[in-house]
Order: sequence, then structure tokens, then C-alpha cells
Amino acid sequence: MNLQIIRDELGECRRCRLSDGRTNIVFSSGPERPAWLFVGEAPGRDEDLSGVPFVGRSGKLLNELLSELGWSRNLVGVINTVMCRPPGNRDPEPDEKEACRPFLLKKIQAIQPSVITTLGRHATNSLRGIPMSISEARRHPFEFLGAKVIPTFHPSYVLHGALHARQEMLHDFVHAISILAEKGVVP
Repeated sequence: MNLQIIRDELGECRRCRLSDGRTNIVFSSGPERPAWLFVGEAPGRDEDLSGVPFVGRSGKLLNELLSELGWSRNLVGVINTVMCRPPGNRDPEPDEKEACRPFLLKKIQAIQPSVITTLGRHATNSLRGIPMSISEARRHPFEFLGAKVIPTFHPSYVLHGALHARQEMLHDFVHAISILAEKGVVP
């Protein structure tokens, strides 16, 4: 299975109420099978308008952090736990996440990343299945569908004033890069 087959299966999804207010389905970005996959929570306004995940302010910070470490956005994959923007950028409801979950799992299985970096508590808990604060989750990487998962803060947390989290995100990215390097993956 590849991403195009999954996208075709998704169609013009109406599986939950989030589809009522969306402009575009935000499916994925990046190469077909990147070794490093980022999983965020949900599209924001810029993502809804463009149909591409992490293109707004949070995406710019993600790109900047990757660049500082010698990586570029075109080398990594990016998806979200839900593919439609929640109204007012609220957190996705459990039933909304559940409607997207089969496609989230299929995308991860098709991509077969070596490392997944989850961005924020919601994305982390969607994969882990156990509610946990992101500060706690960062101390407990885990395995998911054959990939090592490195939880970190969502870039919006840094943008909303938690400047200390930027260095911690870089630290988590370095951890992910070290796992990739062990597997022979370099930028």
C-alpha cells in the first residue's frame, strides 16, 4: 500500500463533523517513504487553506529547527492525527480522532518510518494510547508500528512564549537523528 492508494480510499471524506468546515483535506507532505516522520495534532488555518501540513508559523519553526541540525523539510514526512481543521483551532474531539485513526495508521504503515517525532501531547497520546503530559512523555520514548517514537513539544508551545521548549525540542530532534544515524540514515 502507498500513500496515493490511501488518499484515494479517503476520497472527499465526510466521516466526521470536521469535514463541514474544512477548505481542504490536509493529508501529508514529504517523500513517499521518509525515514523520519513527524506527527502533529490537527491542521490550522494556513494548513486548511493550502492542504499541506505545518506551513504556518509552527511549520516555519519546524523548518528552522530542522535546518539548524542539517536537515531540510523535503527529507521528512509530516502528517497529523486528524486531517481537517477543528473550528477555532480547538482540540480535536475523541470521535473526530477516531474517524481519522484508520487513515493515520495506514499512512504510518505505508511510510514505514524508522523514527516518528510526535509534536505535542495530543499527537503523542494518539499513538501511545495512554494519556500523559508531554513533559512526562518526553522522558519515555516508545515503539509504534515498528518505529521508535520520540515525543516532543508542539512548535506552537514555543511560539506562545515557552522559549525554553525550543532547546528541549532541539535536544529531542538530536535524539531522533542519532537513532536515524545508527540505521545509516543521514541528510
